[in-house]
Amino acid sequence: MKRKFTILLISVAAIAVIIPAVAVSTHLRLSALEGEEHANESLQDIANEVLTGQPAHSEEDEKLEAEDNTGSLNSENEETSEERAAEGK
Repeated sequence: MKRKFTILLISVAAIAVIIPAVAVSTHLRLSALEGEEHANESLQDIANEVLTGQPAHSEEDEKLEAEDNTGSLNSENEETSEERAAEGK
């Protein structure tokens, strides 16, 4: 009886350590992957994104934001043939 209690106590203690360790590890990995992705989003936007599985902002919004930050957005598809020739493409 005493041996079963000891095994049960050790098992519970191990589970109590393993579950938080996995949770912290997962949180740190996700934080590293996301980086600055949620810098301008509110907590409500992030919660909606997690619940729905869809990004709060579309790719078009991100392109517009990038365009505002850089002044102009020059993608490969928007380049003229003269610009490509000048770059040697």
